[in-house]
Amino acid sequence: MPKTFFSTQTHDYNLQFTKLDGFTHFRYALMKARGVCQLFDFMRYDRCFFARKVDVDTLIVVMKNGLEAITFNFEVLYCQYSWSRRDFTYGRLLSAQRLEELQPWQVYDLNANFSAQKPKGKLSVKSEIQIKGGIELILRTMWENNAIPATEADSHKIEQMPYRPDEEEVVGLTTYTNREQEWIIPKLKGTV
Repeated sequence: MPKTFFSTQTHDYNLQFTKLDGFTHFRYALMKARGVCQLFDFMRYDRCFFARKVDVDTLIVVMKNGLEAITFNFEVLYCQYSWSRRDFTYGRLLSAQRLEELQPWQVYDLNANFSAQKPKGKLSVKSEIQIKGGIELILRTMWENNAIPATEADSHKIEQMPYRPDEEEVVGLTTYTNREQEWIIPKLKGTV
């Protein structure tokens, strides 16, 4: 993709863009899972982002408490980037996970912060960054940008963070937009 966009994030976060055919639809599903295992890898594999802020807040609190994240009963509302009516990948679910596909109108009853059926224009730009931070910075960055882990290794890094809740990791994240743009990197309390 020709460089038509300049940002300091290109250097600071290794911001990169790739042109795609583009996503034209959103699909929704509610994941019920015991433990954080595979929650983020499912997001990566099925191109799903968080559709409800309360899920992000819950994940941050539980993952910061360390090993509680292994047994906690999570309920996460996902929104999938989709080209069409593609099904979710049920074959990758673990025995302690359940996935319920939802219609866009059903997400209102679940207090979703994001409930669009289609994007405003084809999402034809894949945007990737590398971000270094703790659990809260990574998950809040994912929330602010409708982002997913970039690779399987990145999703596993996030899933392993409850074992070392005070340590920082370098994680690759991906989002899809209709144009080249900077990411929103949240400023956390107590940071400069």
